[in-house]
Amino acid sequence: MYNQASSRKLNIEELNKMDSKSLKLMRNEIFARYGYIFKKGGEMDTYFRKQKWYRPEHKKVEQFLTEIERYNIELIIHNE
Repeated sequence: MYNQASSRKLNIEELNKMDSKSLKLMRNEIFARYGYIFKKGGEMDTYFRKQKWYRPEHKKVEQFLTEIERYNIELIIHNE
C-alpha cells in the first residue's frame, strides 16, 4: 500500500496531505515488510496479519533498513 516509502525519499508536502493513521501505517509497513513482529493483538499486529504478504519473523529489523527507509521513517515520525 505504501511501497513508495521504501523506494524513494518522501517529501514533507506529500506527508502533510496524509492523516495520522495513514502516516502510522506507512511507517510501520516499512518494518512489516521485513517481517517485524508487532505486539501480539495490538493494532499493527491485527492490521498486518490481514495482509497476504506479511510474515512475522523478526523481533528486530533495523539492520535491514535502507538509507531511504531510515530517512523516511524520521520524516514520518516528525510529521505524525
